[in-house]
Amino acid sequence: MPFRLSIPGLPVVFDTLLSPMTSETETQIAMIVNTSFPSFEYLRPPIPQQTNGVDCGYLAIAYAFEYATGRVLKKINFDVHRIRDHWEDCLRNRKVVQFPRLSEEVLDVTAEQRLTTQVHCSCRLPEHYSANMVICDACQEWYHRECENLVENEDLLEKWFCTRCKKY
Repeated sequence: MPFRLSIPGLPVVFDTLLSPMTSETETQIAMIVNTSFPSFEYLRPPIPQQTNGVDCGYLAIAYAFEYATGRVLKKINFDVHRIRDHWEDCLRNRKVVQFPRLSEEVLDVTAEQRLTTQVHCSCRLPEHYSANMVICDACQEWYHRECENLVENEDLLEKWFCTRCKKY
């Protein structure tokens, strides 16, 4: 069965390295999503793993184009030797067209992943953005000390209230 991405409003991450999601990547996604909710979900579709370590950005653009034009992602094997020049031509001509490909056969791909990231603090970033956190005694929300201008590793001997709760 061909893969079809069809969940409106859900961010999609085209990861051709297929490595485990790093905390740095998760933080970057959180910065882009910028949600006020306690967590957000995103999709990581099953796309082929790249064969080199330098074309991930170009391949992500190529897969995003295929997704936006309604093509099936997992049957495409892009020509990485021509993809950079193709993208430059698209920019020069101010029109994105289908990326060069070697084949459209079924490739070895991972299963679709639907991932959830918890976000905290006024910055709305994951805990690992800054592991040194403190909880507000009023709203029970976790905050990065850096975001609340607290000295790192300083013990809070009494109740602590976040900037938002101090106003009330």
